Order: sequence, then C-alpha cells, then structure tokens
Amino acid sequence: MSQALIRKRYLRTCLGAGAGYIGAVFGVSTQLDDGDPLTAINVGLALVPGLFILLMVYSMWVYFRDVDEAARHFMVKAMMSALFVALSISGVWGLAELFLDALPKLPVFFVFPIIIGMFGVFTAFGPARKMGCA
Repeated sequence: MSQALIRKRYLRTCLGAGAGYIGAVFGVSTQLDDGDPLTAINVGLALVPGLFILLMVYSMWVYFRDVDEAARHFMVKAMMSALFVALSISGVWGLAELFLDALPKLPVFFVFPIIIGMFGVFTAFGPARKMGCA
C-alpha cells in the first residue's frame, strides 16, 4: 500500500474516532449524572467514549506498523517525546499533590490528551514535521 493511502486511512480513522468520541461524550453526558447508581448499564454507557479512544490508539498502531522505516523512526521519536512530557507532568504534579492537599488535582483522564497534544506538537514542529509532505 502506498504511503499516501496509509496516511489517508490513518487520518480518516483518527478523525472518525475523534468525532465519535465527541459525540459519545455529549451523548453520555446527557444520560448520566454524578449521582446515578452504579449499574451495569451506566458503567457500559460511561465506557462508550473510551471505545473511540481505543480506536484512535489502534489506528496509530496500524499507522506506525504500515509506514516506511524513515517515517516510523520520526513518528516513534515524536511519540516517545510526548510520552516523556506526559510522564514528567504527571509524575511531578502527582508528587506535589501528595505533599499539598490544597493543590488542584490532575485527573488521570488528562494524561491521554496531554500525550496526544504533545504528539501533535512534536509531529508538527519536531523532526517528523516533513514526513507527511510528498
């Protein structure tokens, strides 16, 4: 499969997963409240947006697997840089939370958006920035 088709498939899947995620979050938030009982249906509904996160992660895995070695090198480098940033933020802030009860808590939910956001930054402005251009 050509690199252009691999990239197109990746973008289509990620954009679809992102749109599905947004729709699922809005849909589930209209159905569930903080005080709702812990039932199998409510837990299932709460997990629906996570399915779109899994689809996005899977599409990234397939993309990394299918691109050529040079693109894979730069994309993995960007992903590792993003992971290092997220680990640094969560580790430093988490330790500070242990020592200071008044410090605002960083929910674990934010680790994924931090990683994806930093991956985008490192992909756009790091060494991988020219890999998508033909």
